[in-house]
Amino acid sequence: QMLERLDPGDKHYDRKYQDMQERMDNLYDRISELEEAITDVEAKIGKLYVMVGNKPQEVSELHAGDLGALAKLNGAKTGDTLSTKATPLAFSRTEYSKPYTAKRYKAVNKGDIDKISQSLQKITDEDKTLKVVNDSENRQTLIYGMGDQHLDIVASRLENEYKVKIELDEPKVAYRETIKKKSDVE
Repeated sequence: QMLERLDPGDKHYDRKYQDMQERMDNLYDRISELEEAITDVEAKIGKLYVMVGNKPQEVSELHAGDLGALAKLNGAKTGDTLSTKATPLAFSRTEYSKPYTAKRYKAVNKGDIDKISQSLQKITDEDKTLKVVNDSENRQTLIYGMGDQHLDIVASRLENEYKVKIELDEPKVAYRETIKKKSDVE
């Protein structure tokens, strides 16, 4: 009885590797913080669903190879492996690409700063290729992603899903000069 977590949020999409029934016992999330240290976190299953378009359809069981959704599954994150206590199993963690494109962002409305921060935290929990960094040296907050389009989509999600608006600009760069040798000045 094992499945792999694909995407967090209100709906938890999972890939099934073994058959699973709704009335099954608790699942355990095997979290490997270090290679030698594995801890089990218990997760109770609510209801099982398959997605038909964007609408969930309740089912009593999922079979190996099915893509399903679990309701009210707390504590699991993208890439976690869930299994029963009787058949413990953990896949190795997926390695995600490092984000390489940075943009400076600022809130359109100053009152939305906290809401933007919370919303970006939720989005970065879902999207492991997105990173938010506070650059205190240049007094700016940077958002890193996989490209300009990726960052534009994040700004669009903030506006549509969380009702906050941000402006994306090129980041400020601190230029430094170092004197390497003596020079004559006229």
